[in-house]
Amino acid sequence: MNDDFLTDFPEEEDAPPEARPMIFVPGGQLSDIPAGRSRAIYVKSLRIAVFNVGGRLLAFKDRCPHMGAYLSDGRLVGETIVCGWHGWTFESATGQCLNKDWAKVETYRVRVTGDRFEIEVPAD
Repeated sequence: MNDDFLTDFPEEEDAPPEARPMIFVPGGQLSDIPAGRSRAIYVKSLRIAVFNVGGRLLAFKDRCPHMGAYLSDGRLVGETIVCGWHGWTFESATGQCLNKDWAKVETYRVRVTGDRFEIEVPAD
């Protein structure tokens, strides 16, 4: 048995290969996520991990591609995100895994409006 990655998340659908229309939706207040911390939020039906990296909010699909752990339960080490289960490490700017070249976490754009933030997600 190969335990390098979890290939199926039964409760999630695969994204279609074509480009999908995107929209910004409310994510919360900036004060909800202090510097160096993270929080899991639900936007539409997506569970998204939002990290405050040096005052900049970054958003990722809240699943490690290794075994499916929630990345929001992990920790920030400098500007990398470390999964709490097995230590897989991801670049916060791109979602690229530093342990496996083929692994990457889906990222979402974040927009700040006043004291609130919004996350760009598929419109459908």
